[in-house]
Amino acid sequence: MLSLRDRLGTAIVLITHNMGVVADMADRVVVMYRGTIVEQAPARQLFSAPAHPYTRALLTAVPHLGKEHGPGLVDDNEVVLSVDDLVVEFPGAFGRPAFRAVDHVSLQVRKGEVLGLVGESGSGKSTIGRTTVGLQQPTSGTIHVSGNTISGLSDRQCVRCGHASASCSRIRRRRSIPGCRSGSAWPSHCTSRPI
Repeated sequence: MLSLRDRLGTAIVLITHNMGVVADMADRVVVMYRGTIVEQAPARQLFSAPAHPYTRALLTAVPHLGKEHGPGLVDDNEVVLSVDDLVVEFPGAFGRPAFRAVDHVSLQVRKGEVLGLVGESGSGKSTIGRTTVGLQQPTSGTIHVSGNTISGLSDRQCVRCGHASASCSRIRRRRSIPGCRSGSAWPSHCTSRPI
């Protein structure tokens, strides 16, 4: 995966609870707990000196973490994914209140960076992933991909702007991706080009 990133100049967001994978691949780590970010830091800093008790507990549970040789710093590279104050709620069933899966999350991913998004099952990692690729609409907050605001766009807006691709339409028709259905938003960054 890292060779693909290097060859194409892409960014990667790893969504996992496997801290070993994150230690081996990520430049920066965002740790989530119950829908909120509890810590974010460069990978080396997070693994050597975790600040939050939840992060320390995650690291204590996994033996022999670490990374000897990582990619260079990407702090000066352009931001290709920006998530600002993202909230995602799912409606409650049978009169129950809405469930907040993601609670005011903000993060950035720079070109060439590998970001590890980690947390226990149900912490909101996959919901953030689905939201950033347009499979889930946010309740509030904004998502920018390569400088374009993609949160809240409808299929029609994407087509009108020329952002819908044949591959997106094919996937949507097959309904092979959970949450992807006709009439749902399909963002401008859903193309085969790397970001």
